[in-house]
Amino acid sequence: MRPISIVFLVIFALLGLNLTGSAQQSLSISDGSTQGLSSETLTITLDATADVQGYVLAIAFDDTLLTASDLQPAGAAENAELVVAEILTGGVTLGVVMDSEPPYGDAPIPAGNGTTIATLTVTPAQVVGSDTDVAVDFQDGTLNSPALDNIIVQGGLSVGAGEGLGLNGGTMTLLEPPPASMYIEDGSAPADGFGTTGDARILIDNSLGDVQGFVTAVTHDGAVITLESISLGADAEAAGTEFEIANIYENGGTLGAVVDFTAPFEGQTIPQGNGLHIASYTYSCDNSNIYTEGAPGTPPAPEISALTLADGLLGDPVLNNVLVITGLSISPLLENGTFTCEPV
Repeated sequence: MRPISIVFLVIFALLGLNLTGSAQQSLSISDGSTQGLSSETLTITLDATADVQGYVLAIAFDDTLLTASDLQPAGAAENAELVVAEILTGGVTLGVVMDSEPPYGDAPIPAGNGTTIATLTVTPAQVVGSDTDVAVDFQDGTLNSPALDNIIVQGGLSVGAGEGLGLNGGTMTLLEPPPASMYIEDGSAPADGFGTTGDARILIDNSLGDVQGFVTAVTHDGAVITLESISLGADAEAAGTEFEIANIYENGGTLGAVVDFTAPFEGQTIPQGNGLHIASYTYSCDNSNIYTEGAPGTPPAPEISALTLADGLLGDPVLNNVLVITGLSISPLLENGTFTCEPV
């Protein structure tokens, strides 16, 4: 038995015996929806016929589909003096006492309907392949140790489902998102024999959730171009990316980045969006291709190297192209590009 749970059992035991005959009182969880791996905040509301001095919530859901990141008093309960929230396997519990410290005069939650008393923030645990409804329900006698019931306290007496307290669960709808994609914007450089460089930008389209980190792995034709450097793209820099590591090989290169890597861990990310520039690969041409304008014959053709977002080929251990969203590695759709060495 954990001390936190003992505190609540003692407090609500001291507040009194069960109250019978209560009518038209209930706890309710709002419905919500989200796409991809974006979080959503659900609201818990109270219908009460008399003032409420405290409450216990025990809320369950399928944790293979949802995870909870935050549970706290809100609205009429935001100034509660004693709050204990616990995130557990398969659900959460929250115990609140409005006035637990001397001089004992703080206001209770007033009687009324639709009164906000708490918020619960949940995040999908996976990217669903079709729209999926997840029940978010009040559940008595299963969560925490010892197991807690959903109750409100009025006039020193506890009111639960056995005393007529309605428990109205909600539904969290996980919407099938369009897949994230990572693609290469074609680049070029003059084949002037002086090592002049050009960039091929790595871009992403992403509506799954904010990006916490990423890996790119791009191969090229080493007989046509040389990879000179790899750098963060404009959107990765704008997000304040704190860690990056690039590796250059004869036939390609990799870049790994973590946006929020060092203390104080403020949670910065690359926001969702389209055409987001996360990396630049800078190349030079291996062969000069110089001609005299107006000379007889047709101008020489440019040399072109394929640029391929290649999984499982570069690095030790080998790396894949991934986005990290809410701690999960997501494999985006990959679209390759080219780098052209232009005759001069």
